[in-house]
Amino acid sequence: EPDVGATAGGILAVLGHNYTVFLRFRGGKGLATSFPVLLSLAPPLVLLWIVTFLASVAATRLLVVGQILGTVAMPIGCYILFPDVVVPVSILALVVFIKHAPRIPAIVNGTEPKLYYKIDSSPEA
Repeated sequence: EPDVGATAGGILAVLGHNYTVFLRFRGGKGLATSFPVLLSLAPPLVLLWIVTFLASVAATRLLVVGQILGTVAMPIGCYILFPDVVVPVSILALVVFIKHAPRIPAIVNGTEPKLYYKIDSSPEA
């Protein structure tokens, strides 16, 4: 089936992004590479991820919490809304979660940097 090949290729692309041979198996976290795969599997799940991410970041001011909770919400939402693609979505979420998991101790310890914006209050001359 073409869908199986495309899904496997997408998951392998995320793995190749996360563990690239050109950077000695160190790469990205897999979020940006996962979006097109998720979009092809179940487009409404992208919206669920974005809403979960934004709500989590608004509540905690921690980007990594939003990334992790959005990623964890994917298999749960998929199980409820799209049970036919729950296995590939769960594999995709696991691949992304594994790259974010080392940051969990920093969240628990309170050493993870918060999202903030500096507003320069000095008037321009």
